[in-house]
Amino acid sequence: MIVWDGHDGSQTLSALTIHPRSKLIIGDLGITMTLERNYAAIGFIGQHAHANRKGGIMAHSYSSLGIQTMLMNGKPVGEIETRAALAGAFNTPTIFLSGDQAAADDLLAIVPKAELAVVKEGFSNYACQTLSAQAAQDLIRARSRQAIQRIAEIKPYKLEGPVTIQIEYTTRNALGVDAPLRPGAEVIDARTIRYTGKDFLEAWTRSERR
Repeated sequence: MIVWDGHDGSQTLSALTIHPRSKLIIGDLGITMTLERNYAAIGFIGQHAHANRKGGIMAHSYSSLGIQTMLMNGKPVGEIETRAALAGAFNTPTIFLSGDQAAADDLLAIVPKAELAVVKEGFSNYACQTLSAQAAQDLIRARSRQAIQRIAEIKPYKLEGPVTIQIEYTTRNALGVDAPLRPGAEVIDARTIRYTGKDFLEAWTRSERR
């Protein structure tokens, strides 16, 4: 099993605490997130819902300080949707998620057969009701085991092209003067830019090379 520490600049996990048979990836994985290695499947542990998601605890899309909203083909998205689509571009299914109910609903909307471990209920962005640590750990272990057992029936999340990715930045991160020169880019307003590609991977690559 490969574990990527994707929170807070890879400062939340340690090689001392992961399972002895696992390997830990630390740092920024770049545009493809190593998914070209053709993993059997991916799963999210402790994932949050997309920005402005009702009931989402600390809901944001990549950067709570830098990005206001993200749209993919006109629909609000965050890490769940874009990373599942990136995995799907390499024929890798997203089979599991643990997190709050809003995050679980986000994955369920695009991967209906995914296994879910709902460990929290969000009351607002910074208020929630959570399971005990032991109960959450037990549920995550049980549902992730079920996900592995069902891997063959959970299909990769794939988007038919063309694909647009629109990013609205916060005021402090308003677009620079060179924004219109970016490949496949259309400037919508002072804080918003839209990238178009023939498929998800091209649109995503353009949006990440900003």
